[in-house]
Amino acid sequence: MNKLLVFIISFVIICLGAVSCAPKHDYFSDFHSINPEGWDARSPEVFAIDDTVGLRGDLVLTVRHDAFYPYRNIWLFVNFEKNDSVIECDTIDCPLADINGRWLGKGFGSSYEKSLIIKEKCALNSFDRIVISSGLRDLRITGITDIGISLIPEK
Repeated sequence: MNKLLVFIISFVIICLGAVSCAPKHDYFSDFHSINPEGWDARSPEVFAIDDTVGLRGDLVLTVRHDAFYPYRNIWLFVNFEKNDSVIECDTIDCPLADINGRWLGKGFGSSYEKSLIIKEKCALNSFDRIVISSGLRDLRITGITDIGISLIPEK
């Protein structure tokens, strides 16, 4: 009887642990790596939004770059699309360095990450794609390593 009781208690504890560790799908985060040879300005990054639970919160844009990025900021065009139609477009100025050339984002060595809120209290299911393209005049932008979109859920 004791072995059966120990087995049942162990089984229940394992099941509860598995349930508590299961993903709750109350977040969204997606990052795209940029070609190490440079970001082709004619090739936008497309983020597909699959939000079936109606998440709401602040939408955050994150730019990861290396220490060799040649500018203090990056301009980005951000289109929010639904059913293949642009429903909103923004031009975002993302500062990456201060006037003295010190990187503003978190990081160490030659890798840095700068995040900024681009949309407050938005419903993620109000669009199904986010398309981000460079707003710089260069046809190939070097030094950008990743672009990401995340949602900080409302509490």
